[in-house]
Amino acid sequence: MGRIVADIERPAPEIVARFKALGSSILVRSIESPLIADMAIKPLAVKPTKICGPAVTISSSRADLMMGVLATGVAREGDVVVVCPGGDMTHACWGGGLTLSADNRGYEAVVVDGAIEDSDYILTLDTPVFCRGATMRKHELDGRQGSVNVDVVFGGVPVRPGDLIFGDSDGVLVIPREILLKVLEKAEPAAEATRQAAPKLRDSRGVLFDAFGGQALVERLGVEWVSSL
Repeated sequence: MGRIVADIERPAPEIVARFKALGSSILVRSIESPLIADMAIKPLAVKPTKICGPAVTISSSRADLMMGVLATGVAREGDVVVVCPGGDMTHACWGGGLTLSADNRGYEAVVVDGAIEDSDYILTLDTPVFCRGATMRKHELDGRQGSVNVDVVFGGVPVRPGDLIFGDSDGVLVIPREILLKVLEKAEPAAEATRQAAPKLRDSRGVLFDAFGGQALVERLGVEWVSSL
């Protein structure tokens, strides 16, 4: 029998906002063992996309949208709905009506470890959708298998309800809720250093070789520099 958990612990909105101000490259370098989902899961829209919010998880049958329907009664504004049919691409497990519901409730995003349907319609809506791909193989509305807000595996990595989901055009990163402050302590100073360095590099019209020390870097690394001139 499935289970619907209506109430979960979420990170404070101000913590979520601090993470959303960062980039994935900074975050990945700030986590000892980053939980990066299978890189086949990407934004449906071909445009710059960044998402960040607490996970509302769906464990579902490969072809059943009913758990998604039930999740729309649980998820809140700013949440990321995490749909986990185990990577199955046989049938759609998310569609246009569910994405419209996400729009109406102000969800941050939907990430799907499988296939979606109604891609053209979804692209007219505001809610970003990440997925493995799209299919014409339609869904069922059964609901006898699956649960909402239980521990799941998404793209090969564990996700618990309330964990932070960060995504951009490079993929999806899962950040366990108990390490959020620790990650920020490392990531925010690194992001500030990058923000200060970028204008200097742009204004100098130089290259990273020079910014990293040029020939001094070569000597420090002990790399042989060969020149024919």
